[in-house]
Order: sequence, then C-alpha cells, then structure tokens
Amino acid sequence: MTREDRDNEIRDYVEYLDLLTAGLTTGEEPGPRRIMVLGFSQGTHTAVRWVTLGQTRPSGLVLWGGGLPYDLDPEKGPQVLRMLGVTLVAGATDRLVPASSIRGERSRMQALGIPTRLLEHPGGHTIHPDPLPALASDPVFDDPVISDLPSPGG
Repeated sequence: MTREDRDNEIRDYVEYLDLLTAGLTTGEEPGPRRIMVLGFSQGTHTAVRWVTLGQTRPSGLVLWGGGLPYDLDPEKGPQVLRMLGVTLVAGATDRLVPASSIRGERSRMQALGIPTRLLEHPGGHTIHPDPLPALASDPVFDDPVISDLPSPGG
C-alpha cells in the first residue's frame, strides 16, 4: 500500500475480497458452511480491515503473528469483532512479533470488549502446525464464555 492513495487501496482490496468470497457461493454447489479468515504477520491488518469494513461475515478470525491495525474504526471495528471473537496465535520464539506483544494485543482487545483466545506454539514467525487442529475445531465462543487453550507443553 502506498501512503498517497491508501484509503482507496484499502477500499479496493476489501471490495476484492468480498467479491472473491461471493464467488465461492455461486454456481450449482452450495457455498462453504464456514468461512474462517486467517491473517498472518502484516496480513493481520488486512484481515481485520476486511471483516470490519467489508460485507463478508466469517465464522471466525485468526490473527497469527500480528494484531489490530492502528487505524481500526473505533466504533465499527470493535462492534464487529465483539460479535465474531478473535483467536490470536503467537510463536514462543518469534523475534519479529514476540509472544509478549501478542499478549499485549490480547489485553488491548479485551479492554475493547472483544472476546479473544490465545494459542501459543513453540516456533517462530511461521505458520506452525501445532495450533491448526484447534483453529479448525474449537470455537472462540464456547457458551458465551471464552476460554484459553493450554499453551505448548502445558
């Protein structure tokens, strides 16, 4: 993204992702039952902007190795994320975005009333396989109570 036309570029990619998702639900076959959005690293900002500014309402949002964009709409952003819930994933040996930063993001989200869960894996700034089964099967909302999953080795 460039600074000069940033707002239009955000609008363009949000619209593109909505159109792409709408294309999954057309045709003879039924669309996907659940849509999970996963943003990795800098892509977490794109994922958050898409689910808060776009028309697509996914079943879940995963922010892996990153957090909320600094320019999150202070009213609409938390409102949408409160209904969705957010899973944060942190790598224990991540040097680019340390697990402590992700825990700080979790505190920030909780202060905004956004339900969260935190998964940690033993790897670095990568998509590590350990948390993937939990992402596929465990909802952020159990009842309305949010619970943590065990951290690695614990």
